[in-house]
This record gives sequence, C-alpha cells and structure tokens, in this order.
Amino acid sequence: MIVIVGHIVVPIVLWIETDYAPPVPLQLAIYLPLTLISALLLLQPVKGAVVGLQWAFRMHGFDESRPEGVEEGTIAKLNVVK
Repeated sequence: MIVIVGHIVVPIVLWIETDYAPPVPLQLAIYLPLTLISALLLLQPVKGAVVGLQWAFRMHGFDESRPEGVEEGTIAKLNVVK
C-alpha cells in the first residue's frame, strides 16, 4: 500500500516543488494529510485484493482439503508427550 501511495504522492510533490517551490511548512501541511488520507482510503481495497489473491491461489487457510484425521472445525491437533 505504501508503494501505491508513494507512486501517487511523490510525482505530485516533485511537480509542485519544481514549478512553484512553496515554503516547507506549507508543503508539510499539504503532503502529510494527503499521504495519511490516501493510505487510509486505500487500506480496505488493498486488503481485499490481498485476501482475494490468497483465496484464488488457495493460500493461508483457504485450502479446502484437510489433513487426514482432522475433523471440521478443529484448529490443531496437539500431541502431548509424557
């Protein structure tokens, strides 16, 4: 997500800096909230895309086949050695 926000914000920052050269406090007052809001707005769609890819590739718990001897709803089978 930070890569996506960086690809959006950095060209804008460079363009404004090279063409207008505003004072640093003004830049911080604009770019920090812009970066924060962009990151928060992209959080849910990026998480959805990651979970969707995990589901599509059957990764991290999305595999429908269970190991032999494990019942449905069982998280893990603990073997205690005495």
